[in-house]
Parts: sequence; structure tokens; C-alpha cells
Amino acid sequence: MRYEYVKRFIGFICLLVILSGCTTSPPDNFQDGPLSEPDNHAKEESQKQISLGGSDYYYQTGNSIYFLGTKIKNADADTFKILNGGYSKDKSFVYYREQIIEVSDPDAFKVLHSNIGLALDKNFIYGEGKRIEGSDPNTFQLLNSHYTKDKNHVYYQGQIVKEANSDSFEIMSGKRSNLAKDKYAVYSYGERIADLGTFQVLDDYYSKDKNHVFYSYRKIEGADSATFEIISSRRRSSLAKDKYAVYGYGERIEGADPSTYAIFFEGNLTFAKDKYAVYTENGERKINEADPDTFEIIYSDDHYDFAKDKNHVFVVVATAMGGSVVNIIDGADLSTFETLTGKYSKDKNHVYRYEKIVEDADPDTFQLLDYGYSKDKNHVYKYGKIVEGEDPGTFKP
Repeated sequence: MRYEYVKRFIGFICLLVILSGCTTSPPDNFQDGPLSEPDNHAKEESQKQISLGGSDYYYQTGNSIYFLGTKIKNADADTFKILNGGYSKDKSFVYYREQIIEVSDPDAFKVLHSNIGLALDKNFIYGEGKRIEGSDPNTFQLLNSHYTKDKNHVYYQGQIVKEANSDSFEIMSGKRSNLAKDKYAVYSYGERIADLGTFQVLDDYYSKDKNHVFYSYRKIEGADSATFEIISSRRRSSLAKDKYAVYGYGERIEGADPSTYAIFFEGNLTFAKDKYAVYTENGERKINEADPDTFEIIYSDDHYDFAKDKNHVFVVVATAMGGSVVNIIDGADLSTFETLTGKYSKDKNHVYRYEKIVEDADPDTFQLLDYGYSKDKNHVYKYGKIVEGEDPGTFKP
């Protein structure tokens, strides 16, 4: 009886829920008719992006212009024009990248050098969208891709070079050179670096004046100008020294002794030594295990160098970026060791590929073949690995 009562009560509650759902009023903001149109922003986002002027930086979507994905506010799509170097304009404004810039005469505005963001109108010069106060467009001169000047100032990539004398300022060498001078000093990268009267270029990298030494026209801290000299001007070496230190690429080579440091071999890599150590790569990387008194190069080509001293045989492999990998052939017999090519060598006991033993190879009968193959009286090898099933007596690659 009680169970029947519970069933009826639950049924009654369900009926009330169903009826209440059928009579629920629509929300206050409900409107008959089709769904509303998407807003203008949504419509614009759904429209196709159109690249402007073949540029990867500018595109148009609807009536809006974008620079690198950022909308240029107030830009007029009908009159918008890309100038160059990050500059653009329309009938009302001039822009640098996505920002409106204040110019004195939009109609006269033009870009001078796109790489360094220089532009002018009839009253001012602009660097990367900023007005250079005190600049004079009427006497403006483009000297090279880095330096410009007018009657008042010298500029490096659009920034005023402090203390530079505009009347006498000139480029020292090359259309792309960062090196320039006036009647008082030498300048590099827009900075005053050296005394003009004593400045001298030593090679493509090093220079000095009476006070300082420079690498790529940047000061080498602590270098002694009076005793500074070039050891090697090779592009991959660029070695120099003074009475205090040895330098590679303008950096001090830690531990190198300037009084005994000298290059003894220049192939694809440069090798040098002093009384303490042997150096490879570009004459600046120390080979820790090498003995400087007995170390010598025994084979060299464009990729590999073999060397030995009283204790070890070394394989030095040049890398693509001018570096090197140095390995020791463990257990090699120094008295009978000989090279076969840049990859292979042997002694009375073993054949080696690089620094690794070629397993089961017979050094007396081992010979190199074409296409990476080799053989001895017992086996055929491919890249130093045994090729199973091949007869060395009849095998031809």
C-alpha cells in the first residue's frame, strides 16, 4: 500500500515538471524572426586577407589595413600606399609600421633609405618613424648604407653621432663600411673609437691607435697597442698577440704564452703551439692530451688531419662551421702507424676508420675500393663494416 502511494507521488511530480516546461515564458530579450547578422568585426574577420604590394608585412581585410597582424587604426584603404622601409601613407596620415607619425608635410614625405628607416619631408629628417630634431633636409647627404649627414649633424642608422664634425666627416672604405672619420677622430658603428693621427688598419680585422687595439673596429680590452702584432690574417684564424696575451678573433686565448706561441701548420685548420700546449681549430682550441715538443701533422686534406706525438695518434675532423672534433686512436702503434686516406689508417696490428678499429681487418692485405668498399684476404667491407657473403677474391664494387 505504501509502495503504491510513493509511485503515485513521483508520477504527480513528473507531470508538474512537464507542464511547467510547456508554459515557460520566453526570455525578455527574445525576438521573433531569423538570427541577427554578425557584427562588423565578425564579418571583417571572415573576409579574405589580401596581400598588399607583394609585401609579406601588409595585408587588407575588408576596409582595414594590417601591418604584421596589427591593425593600422584610421588607415584609409582606398588611398593607402606602401612607401618602403616600414613607412606608408594615405590621404590623411603617414605611418611607420602600424603607428601614425607626426610629420610637418605629408605631401612632401619620402623614404631615403629603407634599410635604416630614414625618411624626410621639407622640414625634417625622420629615423625609424621619429623626427630628428635639428635635422636639415636641404643639406642632407646619404654617405653609405650606415652613415648620413646634413649641415648640423652626422647620423649612424638614423641616430646622431655625438661629437662628429659634419663638414669633414667621410667614409674610410667601402659602401657598407662601418668605419668613418672626421678631422679629429675615427668612428665605428657610430661611436668615436680612435685618434685619427695614430690610427692604422693592420689587416681585415685588426686595427689600432696609440692607445687601443680593435677587432672589427671594436676595442679589445686590455690589449697593448705598442707591442700588438698580427700572427695570421687568414679568415679562419685571425690570430694576433701582444706582450701580455695571444688573441683569436679579438678574444684572449686563455693560457697561451705570447713569447713562444707560433703557427706551425696551416691547412684546412690552423695548428699552433707554445711551450705549454698545442692548439687547433683556428689556432685557439687547446688539445689537452698533446705534447707540444713532439706533436706533428702527418696527413692533411680538406676534411681530416692526422697527427701524432710521443704518446698518441690524433684524428682531427673539421666541421662545417670552422670547428673541429679531436679524437685519439687508442692503442695505435706509433712506430708502424700510417695513413691510407683521410678516413682510413693502419699500424702493424689494426686497420682504423677514423679513430675506430675495423674489426677483423688484416692490415697487411687491406685495400681501399670505390663507393665506400674495401677488402682484405678475409672479408669485404662497406664503410668499415663486414659485408656478409661476399668473396674478397672475386668482389668488385
